[in-house]
Amino acid sequence: MLKLLGQAELKGLESVLPPALASFGCFPLLLLGTSLILSLDGHSFPVSLTSALTSLSNVWTGLDLIEPTGHSSYLSKLVMSLCMAIGRLELFPILVLFSREAWRHI
Repeated sequence: MLKLLGQAELKGLESVLPPALASFGCFPLLLLGTSLILSLDGHSFPVSLTSALTSLSNVWTGLDLIEPTGHSSYLSKLVMSLCMAIGRLELFPILVLFSREAWRHI
């Protein structure tokens, strides 16, 4: 009989799949939440979306006047700075930092 996936390979896939799906699910939610917060500053949604995307991916080139010296409020600059830190450190270490279960094992 021909086996396509052995038990060990299937078991390894089951342990990798949930964190990968969580990463793919958390990034769009964080991107949408950040762009909604940035749109409260009076910018259009495409400008807010590209600003959130560039700050999460640490590129910092957005549309319109969204840049470090641009005309953004302190809230927008704070949110983009936090997103740059989250993008630089990756999302899961930040989530582990705020999880209760990680601090119980220390």
